[in-house]
Amino acid sequence: MRRINQAADTVISTEGDTISVIAYRLYGSSRQRVEEILERNPGLCRYPAQLPAGIAISLPIQQNNNEPAVIKTVNLWD
Repeated sequence: MRRINQAADTVISTEGDTISVIAYRLYGSSRQRVEEILERNPGLCRYPAQLPAGIAISLPIQQNNNEPAVIKTVNLWD
């Protein structure tokens, strides 16, 4: 994946990228992001799960949240 224009929030896929991998790399999570990416790029669903190289993918604008991310953990021995 190669980012071509940060202002436009567009990336170019590399061979073997998946939408969820791109979302995870850029946002730190693919939760809800895959759906947002597909909604923003209606023709993207025509490609196989592993995208070919060279597809321009428009990304949802990331909201700047100054709050730290909350990571839920589970303790097995409590």
